[in-house]
Amino acid sequence: MLLRREHKATPDTHPPADAPLGVRWYVGAAAVAWSVAMGASVPLAPICGAGQKEETYTLIGNAVLWVVGLLGIVLGGRRLKRQVQLRFEAEQELRSARDELETIGVRRTAELRSVNAQLRGEIVDRKRAEDTFRQSEHRYRQLLEAVTTYVYSVRLENGVPVSTRHGLGCLAATGHTPEEFASDVNLWFAMIPPDDRALVSEHVAAVLAGNDVPPIEHRIAHKDGTVRWVRDTLVRHHNEAGVFDRYDGLVEDITERKRAEEALQEAKAFSDIIIASLPNPFYLLDSQRRFLRFNRALEEVTGLSS
Repeated sequence: MLLRREHKATPDTHPPADAPLGVRWYVGAAAVAWSVAMGASVPLAPICGAGQKEETYTLIGNAVLWVVGLLGIVLGGRRLKRQVQLRFEAEQELRSARDELETIGVRRTAELRSVNAQLRGEIVDRKRAEDTFRQSEHRYRQLLEAVTTYVYSVRLENGVPVSTRHGLGCLAATGHTPEEFASDVNLWFAMIPPDDRALVSEHVAAVLAGNDVPPIEHRIAHKDGTVRWVRDTLVRHHNEAGVFDRYDGLVEDITERKRAEEALQEAKAFSDIIIASLPNPFYLLDSQRRFLRFNRALEEVTGLSS
């Protein structure tokens, strides 16, 4: 008997390229199972003498095919479920990481804003402090320029001046800074006009000899070229061992007072000329009715004499 062979269409064993890994695995398994079943039905055909047996073996092959296909579906479904679960967990982790990054970004942004606000506040405070310092420095300089009285010290070694230190008021009184006096111990003497140097030298010599001396008034040449009058008061200083190691001085700018005195003397001299030239007797009495001033005409009338 001739073996009757059924010709059936061979299923497409190539899954789509974009199909999931589980689907592609199932399709491959099904294709393998189909090939095995169809191959198994061919060698059994000669053994079967009747068409009934042939149909029996064909049914067995189909059953095997279904069992293998179902097994592939189950295994592929489990694999697909596992992949879906892994993908879901990955997406959850990615979403959690993104949320955490957003939270960190918001927190960092808030911290940076706070730091920036603090820095802006510190800059404003520093600028305000600098402005206040400049204003205070300006007022301090104005005060220094207005103060023309200051203290200075002269240090001695073996009775000889070796260094000097002048207070900040020296700038207004002399035009020179404390640093200039410190760098030149003879600067003060060089500022004194030649006509007054003998007076100052005798004054300092008396102090170095250990004598108490009264204040003296003399002129100095200001750094701006003007002539100033100063009153210089010296005080001797002794250390713990009783050694005369320095003398301190108080310098007062008396230029305005000297100018007023000179103006008063000039006015008195002018008035004396006017009074003396009067043809009639003239006199001036104080509150005790004592003569302060009178002219020659009164002398001739009364016999008074100056």
